Amino acid sequence: MAEVTTEDVLHKISQDHLECTICFQRFNRPKFLNCLHTFCCECLENYKRSQHSQSPTIPCPLCRKETAVPSNGVSGLSDNFSMAALVEEFTHQESLVRRQKSRIVCEVCEEDEAVSRCTDCKEYLCGECQRAHQRAVKTKKHDIATLEDLRSGKAIFKSKMRDEIPKCKKHTSQDVCFFCSTCKVLICAVCTALDHSKPLHAYEDIDAAEASLREEAKLLQSKAKDSRQKFLVAKDFVDTASERLELMLADTSADITQRADEEVARIRLKEASLKEEVAAIGKEKAKLLKNAQESYCENLKWTQGTLEMAKTVLDQSSCFELLELKENLLCNLNDITELKIPCPKDSLSPFIEFKPTQIKKVSLGRILLKEKWSLKAHFDGKVDTGKTKGGFKMAASVATFTNSNIVVADFEDYKLHFFTPQGQHKSEFDGSRDKCDGQLHNPYDLAVTPDNKLVVIDKPNVKVFDATNTNNIKYLFSFTPSPFNFLANKAWSDLSCIAVDEKNHIAVGDKGRQIISLHEIDGSLTSEVEAELLDRRLAISNKGQLIYSNYQQAKLVSLDFDGREVFSLDTVVEGKQMKPAGMCCDHHGDIFIILHASDEHGTGQIHHYSASGVYMGCIATGLWNPLGLARTLAGELAVADMLSVKIYHKE
Repeated sequence: MAEVTTEDVLHKISQDHLECTICFQRFNRPKFLNCLHTFCCECLENYKRSQHSQSPTIPCPLCRKETAVPSNGVSGLSDNFSMAALVEEFTHQESLVRRQKSRIVCEVCEEDEAVSRCTDCKEYLCGECQRAHQRAVKTKKHDIATLEDLRSGKAIFKSKMRDEIPKCKKHTSQDVCFFCSTCKVLICAVCTALDHSKPLHAYEDIDAAEASLREEAKLLQSKAKDSRQKFLVAKDFVDTASERLELMLADTSADITQRADEEVARIRLKEASLKEEVAAIGKEKAKLLKNAQESYCENLKWTQGTLEMAKTVLDQSSCFELLELKENLLCNLNDITELKIPCPKDSLSPFIEFKPTQIKKVSLGRILLKEKWSLKAHFDGKVDTGKTKGGFKMAASVATFTNSNIVVADFEDYKLHFFTPQGQHKSEFDGSRDKCDGQLHNPYDLAVTPDNKLVVIDKPNVKVFDATNTNNIKYLFSFTPSPFNFLANKAWSDLSCIAVDEKNHIAVGDKGRQIISLHEIDGSLTSEVEAELLDRRLAISNKGQLIYSNYQQAKLVSLDFDGREVFSLDTVVEGKQMKPAGMCCDHHGDIFIILHASDEHGTGQIHHYSASGVYMGCIATGLWNPLGLARTLAGELAVADMLSVKIYHKE
């Protein structure tokens, strides 16, 4: 690999920051456009003459924003003195680096080797000429730096342009000393008595005008940054929607095919028609999403670029230059804040799904273009045996089996209750017949493996049962994920949550020790990961992500199996903090989570996030006190809502 030299680095810096994007040469007489982009004066003159000769304005070659050309032409545009000074300083430093290994000859006597440079005269001096320079009346007060100090950076060449006070454009022998707020131009003392006199004109001294401008620009910068953040959120949604669109198109096509196969050849034509419609919709949606992506990226790029240019001007410009650019600077920042940033969640939704019709002979079904969830069923756990019995006291944890049967843990009666998908009570279980080993003393959280093994936290252990037949549940074994370690002075173990994935990995959350332990299906420990803010809810996605929430801190966190953070976000919806509870994941890795709008009953909701943590929307509201959430094999959501279980499905 070739060695990177100082000259290479300087060349790269020059390319990226000091070269005109029209001629690709170092800036020469750089001029500002209204958008704050900078180009060479001659380049802009050629650009105007060749492409916009009849127009009173010229569009920026980079962002296309229009700039009015002054009456005296391109040369009347505002000078970028800071850039010109930077180019001069950089060119000088570059010259020193290039001549580092060669002999620099004194530019006065043109004989001896130079040892210093006069930064006022811009001449290299030998020792003798330097002494003479410092004796002469006209030059003895000049700043002189040694070549060694210049090369090392101890002394820095500073362009005189940085200290120059601009001259009045009308009274060219006068320095500017005021800023006319009425005309938004720099003026001199003569102007205040003639063309910009009070009371028709309001003006103030340079320092006051600069302070006022900086304060106004600071407020607009803050608003512009908020606008940029909204663009980022919108772009994240569109990016996620584009990814999900491909997955949902594939799923939808598969559903259509499955339904069509059931009807065999009789409905093949309809199948093709529906697929064609899906493809057309997919193409149109993809096109809309692509256009939206390009639009957001372009706006984001323009917003970022404008903010960077504004920051550069505010950081590097002199007070005179800054005030001269006031109108353009504030105008550009205002342009950002006034941009209307659309909400893409509805108009650019990637949702597409197949809805089969119940009348097979009529059609295969219909294509859904908007995701809508509704309450399909709810039940309170009461058993009808001639007289009402039981009912949930605190249904807090829920899981589902491969046949869509439901198991609920009630924290008040210390039992597990089993139901059909329609809510019919099948059985209840506390393990009392298993006596010691299989008995459940305080069942807390639970999960069901793909092969219908029931995994239950019964502190301080995790117990595993064969629940293939819910009327004859068999105890298999138990394990202790986080043994107490008094001697090591570690925090007390508090097993608080459990989850399993499609590969039979078991994850056990320990709120006390703030860790998640990963186990094989036989209970053997494979690893432990630190989980800061771990609370009482945990899920595993098919993307290998551990997802947990913290109710009091209003946080949703995702880690990979090695403990690396995937995302950590505040559960805030439309500016309102929501407190998270139970969650589950679908086969795309998307997250469905319970959020509480307040501590009052009836304010529970279910919300949808992507696998990467992008907020996708709300799917249900008005729940009493939802705690646990699980997904059935059919894609429905079962909610443990304290005194009942509710089933939600897509219409």
